[in-house]
Amino acid sequence: MAEIGMTLPVLRPVGIDPQRASVRTMGSRFVIDSWIYDQVSDPAVPGRTRVTPLDLAAALGGDWAYAPLAEVGFAGYPEAMAVVRSAITARTAHDWGQTAYDAWLYALQPMWLAHDEAFPPFMRGDAWTAKAHQAGLGSYAELKHDTILYAKQGMAEGDMEPPPVLRHWVEPDPTPLLRIAGTARLLRDGLNQLDLLQGTSNDPSTTLGILDTFITIADRLAHIARQELTGDPIGAEDNEFLGQIGGWFTEILYATSVEGTIDDHGAIVADIFLDALTDTVLEVGTGDFNTIYVIVPDGAGGFEIATGGVYAYYEFWQPRTDRLTDEAWWLLIESETLPDRPWWVGEYLGL
Repeated sequence: MAEIGMTLPVLRPVGIDPQRASVRTMGSRFVIDSWIYDQVSDPAVPGRTRVTPLDLAAALGGDWAYAPLAEVGFAGYPEAMAVVRSAITARTAHDWGQTAYDAWLYALQPMWLAHDEAFPPFMRGDAWTAKAHQAGLGSYAELKHDTILYAKQGMAEGDMEPPPVLRHWVEPDPTPLLRIAGTARLLRDGLNQLDLLQGTSNDPSTTLGILDTFITIADRLAHIARQELTGDPIGAEDNEFLGQIGGWFTEILYATSVEGTIDDHGAIVADIFLDALTDTVLEVGTGDFNTIYVIVPDGAGGFEIATGGVYAYYEFWQPRTDRLTDEAWWLLIESETLPDRPWWVGEYLGL
């Protein structure tokens, strides 16, 4: 953070629209992703008036995201990105933990980095890398959104004979999960210091209990992911826990919602950048979940196909005067008139 701060007093040209210029006594808070976009767009990079969240992934060390951006050919972009990367690299884990916002971005960073030989072969190819980028950017869209609510289906229980035990998996990448748990701890401890949490840790219907429950879930998922990486079989208790993960998050959802306010849609949309030249804003959003199929060990020396859900990520430009609300975005989803998916996702989805 210190290195980024040192660049702030340096005199540099900025794009200010005289028609909308203003002075605010309590302006918007500095966030690092906005700083990144500022450093890699006009006037810092002449003529580059539009950014993409791939810039964020590239700035946080993602070479896969950086390669196509560098190929576009904007003069000065590689140099500008090198400066940004240097500042980001200088940040310590302590720097990233100063705010829950930054800690969230730090949790997403490993999803945009190349996986080495410690990871299964299917996690080292371009298709998985594209999946990881849209998953990370889908979470980033949630971060930029004002309110984060998921609509989950409940599960009814009855006297029917129980179905056969299914084997469950979590993506074998423990680092993002550990950082997510760390972000939740940061939030819990900060709110606790301000006396803003109610209840007890063992009561998941209270604010303190909700955060502690979430931390416990993320820590356990990270533990299971580590086991998968080392080739250890998932035990019966952990397998049962994975099978109930939807129920855990449903409990958190209902505990944090007012009755009658849970949306039917989990999709969200938010604008994150203004192109003053064309008076358009960059919107990022999530749609209905995509289905993924992965070949995983079956615990008996063979393999089986696991299926799960992944973010459906969108980014597109919209007139500034017609910013989309969540409700307008949901109508586009329901009418199947959505914008195209990013090219780097569509290539691996057969779109």
